Amino acid sequence: MGKVFTHDQQVRFSHCDPAGIVYFPEFFDMSHAALEDWFTHGLGHPHAEMITERRVGTPTVSIHCDFHKPFRIGEVLHFEIRVLRMGRASLTLHYSGKKDGVEHLAITQTVCFLDLDTGTRSRSLRTSGRASPSTWSRRRPERNAAAAPGERSKPDLRRDPAGTKSGNCYFNNQNRSARNATNLRLRFQRDRRRNRQLPHASRRRIAARCALQGRGRGRPDGREPR
Repeated sequence: MGKVFTHDQQVRFSHCDPAGIVYFPEFFDMSHAALEDWFTHGLGHPHAEMITERRVGTPTVSIHCDFHKPFRIGEVLHFEIRVLRMGRASLTLHYSGKKDGVEHLAITQTVCFLDLDTGTRSRSLRTSGRASPSTWSRRRPERNAAAAPGERSKPDLRRDPAGTKSGNCYFNNQNRSARNATNLRLRFQRDRRRNRQLPHASRRRIAARCALQGRGRGRPDGREPR
């Protein structure tokens, strides 16, 4: 997340309006070009291959831009891309557009990973044997590697959280979630029954208390309480 990817683009005639400065929607097109090169050259995952072969898209969820100074035709836009946040299915990026070391614009963009076949968010990019976005920066060793002779191999709880494949747990996560939902529903129904029976139960407790006190003790005249 601390690394910075740089990308240079020259402002062309097609980017400008009649005033000779860059028409502001063109900055989003130029930032997306920098994003494609970041995936291809910075991360080693060609953006075209992600879409055509692995069927993973990167649509924009939100984008915000602050314009400080204009860009004119013939100038070079120097983008610096940083990762602000990395989620399980999304990325938040910051683009700093500079010229001669002076920032002219700043863009904050959030993109998500979308499965183009199902239309749902993809939590990983493990198509064609590739790693997920959270492992692009570093690769963790496999926990189920071959154990040394005489040494017992440890279960891979990262791939099998419940330990069902290694025989360490009686039920898996799905059964556990179903059991928790059933207990919550039964607890809610029990509380509703208790709330309905509360007035009647209170009368029974009051009557039992009066019976334990005995006759004539509830009133000063010695009469039996009604």
